[in-house]
Amino acid sequence: MVLKMKNFKRFIVIILAICAVMVCASCKKCSKDKNRLIPTLSDPTGTYLKIGNYTITKKDVYYQLLNSYGTEVLLNMVDDALLPALSDEEGFQEYLDEIIYGDEEKTDEVKQKFLDELILSGLSKNPEDDNYYETYYRLVYRRLEYGKKYFKDHMEEDYFKDEDIEKAFENTYRKTNDLIIIRFDSRNEANYFMTSNNIDLNYLNTGWQKTDGTKYTKDEVLAIFENIYKDINNVNESGLKTYTYEDLTTINSSLANAVYNWKDGDYSKAPTIYGSDLYLIYKSTESGNLDEDGNVVTLESEKDKVIEDLIEAEVSSAYATMASQENELAHNLKIYDAGLENFYKITYDSIFKNLGYSTDDYPAFVYTKEESNVNVFSYELNGKTIYVTADQFYDKLISNYGVYIAALYLKQYIVLKDNGIYDLATGTILDQEKYDDYYEAEIAEYKEAFENGDYASLGFDKNYGWDNFVRDYLGLLSEEKIIINLDSSLYEESLDEFKESLYLVEEVKDESGEVTTPIDALVQEKMEEIYNNYFNATAVGLKVYYDKNLDNKADEVTEGSPEALLATQLLQTIYAEAVKKKETITTALNDVILEYNLTNKNQNGIWKEFKTAGLKVKLISSASYNASSSNDEKIIEQIRTQYARLLAYNDTDSEKGTDLSGQDLSKSYTYTKNDVTYTVRATDFVNVSDTENDFVLCENTTYLYFVTKIVKPYYITSSTKSYKPTRLQYENYLKNPSNTTTAVKNCITTYYIPAINALADSDTVNNALMDESLELLTTITFDNKELLREYINACKVVEENVEE
Repeated sequence: MVLKMKNFKRFIVIILAICAVMVCASCKKCSKDKNRLIPTLSDPTGTYLKIGNYTITKKDVYYQLLNSYGTEVLLNMVDDALLPALSDEEGFQEYLDEIIYGDEEKTDEVKQKFLDELILSGLSKNPEDDNYYETYYRLVYRRLEYGKKYFKDHMEEDYFKDEDIEKAFENTYRKTNDLIIIRFDSRNEANYFMTSNNIDLNYLNTGWQKTDGTKYTKDEVLAIFENIYKDINNVNESGLKTYTYEDLTTINSSLANAVYNWKDGDYSKAPTIYGSDLYLIYKSTESGNLDEDGNVVTLESEKDKVIEDLIEAEVSSAYATMASQENELAHNLKIYDAGLENFYKITYDSIFKNLGYSTDDYPAFVYTKEESNVNVFSYELNGKTIYVTADQFYDKLISNYGVYIAALYLKQYIVLKDNGIYDLATGTILDQEKYDDYYEAEIAEYKEAFENGDYASLGFDKNYGWDNFVRDYLGLLSEEKIIINLDSSLYEESLDEFKESLYLVEEVKDESGEVTTPIDALVQEKMEEIYNNYFNATAVGLKVYYDKNLDNKADEVTEGSPEALLATQLLQTIYAEAVKKKETITTALNDVILEYNLTNKNQNGIWKEFKTAGLKVKLISSASYNASSSNDEKIIEQIRTQYARLLAYNDTDSEKGTDLSGQDLSKSYTYTKNDVTYTVRATDFVNVSDTENDFVLCENTTYLYFVTKIVKPYYITSSTKSYKPTRLQYENYLKNPSNTTTAVKNCITTYYIPAINALADSDTVNNALMDESLELLTTITFDNKELLREYINACKVVEENVEE
């Protein structure tokens, strides 16, 4: 929605126009000059961090942080000075609790975890620090408060229509409904219970009537609902229950919205589908609109709060930033650093566009033409111009992100220190030929794009100057630094070599020269683990559960209880009926489930006991499962067990056994061996006896799966069951996959590459880099090693302890 703001454009245009007049009166030309003065640190070559002979200067760090966080820090510094003080302390504390706890319970453990991870966001848990987290979030909340005030000051009186306010009131202060909700497994079941209560199914739309044409009264309709509810649920209690809106949405959101608008005494004349289920619903009464304490409230009494909530919903963080930027410009904000000014403008434009404004709907940002070699920006406060120098801005950047950038430089050093192409410490080219290749791929590509004007829309046209572009857009002090940046090809290739060091070992040979420990010994060991854990199966399944409260969640069932045993008996019965059918297993199961759903509990037959108990059955569609599947461990183990049975079928009986890998067992698979024809099917490999079975109870639901296809393990040589590729085979595969045999290729992709990924996954690589960074701390030059140590430790990935 595009906000209708009265006088907004005129107000900000006047401000920017005044700025433009003042600037243009004092400058020689209105196009950006590549020789513009650059705000400079007083000690640009001072050492920020030294790792061995590799020195990172304050200027290096300043432009890296200016590039990544300059706009954010500028906005925060200016807004902290200009925005009004916090006015709603209670609201802020609620906001802060939401930041800290989210949807989790308010416990000391959750808060401590939040505090421990603050350093990763550039914030501190120490109230004395400049980047104390409460100070930061107070500023964010102040900005939101200012955004709301700005919205109120500029919105038209009729911005929120009466219907908007009424709808918001109804959504906030929900009513409760006294309802009878009856769910059926099928329309056939619904029709049975309705006809059993003498309802003429031919005349439902005009209201229920008897077969003799007599209309039922309201009381009689209610009595019929009660009868059906008690009968279908096998209870004697009334079906009339009080539901909140949230209760109803757990059943189905469409059902909730429909019933919420009914009047007292309304009911569904015919069974109605909501989601995938069929319902009859009777609405007895509804309460008034209730607040969170259960008190009845009116629109008149809560209108101001409703409007306040509507405003809060409109004022996003983007809108609040837009309002605060307008306030900054109203206080004559001037940015003297050309790169920072460009990034500020990018933020300025993107905010308006994100809020739905086209370019013509908001005033164009006007660049300042004033220059300074000391000050980064300035603004006016109480008639006085406040200047922020490069040194002051540097200090603020460092207080937030100093240890972050130091950790990145440590990471860069560890990965690139022995790259053999470019010396980090001296800037010496060690391999000119390879360096030229990287130059062409990295630097020349950037340079060509820059000279072609690809970055002009961001404020960096070709007249900006290449060196200035590298510094201001990339945050680097020379083009050579592009090659060693953390997104460069050289870095990525060197990181791959670092990863290799995590899984390659020194080759060991015995006296005869035979290799006893191969260079990839760890990979060979991990492949064995992957092979032993391997399975690949396609399966279809059934799940059986109770859901008497209609919340679409399985009711609690304990192992070995009568309810659990009855659920397994239902699965046994479904299995017995399915094996009689000739269709695919999926079709057979669907047919049996349909038979079950079409049956009502008063019909004698095999389903009566289960229907009376209220058991629900769902089909689990065919899917692939393997050792990496995220399903419950019990389910995976049951599928794995069936997989093993199918795999072993080739060896169990020499006379009739055959290889079932790749065969579709969802329908009958027929083969001939020794002149005898055999037929097998997925159901042949499922155990459903009382003493030995494949039933799985987890999360209050009982499951039974049918494996319909397996893929057996891959081998390089099937006769010997060798499956481990060598390092040489892997390297040849990387060089030219087409020259690798299919058997070797399958084993490389199934075992070798997953083994490497397991030994050098992203978390393992990260932790290895952090461990080496910690080892370097004793040798580096840095002002606050303990804080850097804390940051590095916070970066390490710690596996959660999982209770068995």
